[in-house]
Amino acid sequence: MNKHNLFLWGGFAGIVILIVAGLLLIPAGGKNMLRQAGEPRVVDAGDQTKGDLTAPLTLVEYSDFQCPACRAYSSLLKQVKEEFDDKLLFVYRHFPLPNHLNSVAAAGAAEAVGLQGKFWEMHDVIFENQKEWSEKPKTQAKELFTSYARELGLDMERFAVDWESKEIADKISNAQAEATRLKLNGTPTFFLNGKLISNPTSLDKFRELLNTALKP
Repeated sequence: MNKHNLFLWGGFAGIVILIVAGLLLIPAGGKNMLRQAGEPRVVDAGDQTKGDLTAPLTLVEYSDFQCPACRAYSSLLKQVKEEFDDKLLFVYRHFPLPNHLNSVAAAGAAEAVGLQGKFWEMHDVIFENQKEWSEKPKTQAKELFTSYARELGLDMERFAVDWESKEIADKISNAQAEATRLKLNGTPTFFLNGKLISNPTSLDKFRELLNTALKP
């Protein structure tokens, strides 16, 4: 093989390696292929929380509204929260994946609604209607998010301004940066009392995990 052909083959091999590496780094819903580099930041006033801040258990979820696995977990997490009630603080943090066209807009819409005190209502509506908006062009998806907000009885002028605000954009990008620091590459990802856990696949498995964590 002459030098010219050797160079071409070498270049081709390099491209293949880069493509494969890139595919391995594409986030996959519901999978956590890397362990965390540290613990997530402590819960603060900017977090979307459900429950008592002094609860003995804190479950932090890094989630993407366009992720089908996150949608499936949303109903399971409701059951978990109802069962453990004041023993569990649930925290939702945004991790919009780059291959999901409308996930950032969905996160922003939920945060804008949250500024009017109805984050969790919007959270539920967005997940319940995921199939309706997830594959739509951005403009159509945003129209749907606006309609969901309107149905919640919000101040729509304020909603529109808040949705485009730097405050909300920064909050979402900061959450993404934190997920990157923790080396997360899939959603949903859960931390229980600051430690990464494997995703429980049923209410029974969640119950077992949380009850074990409650033991002295």
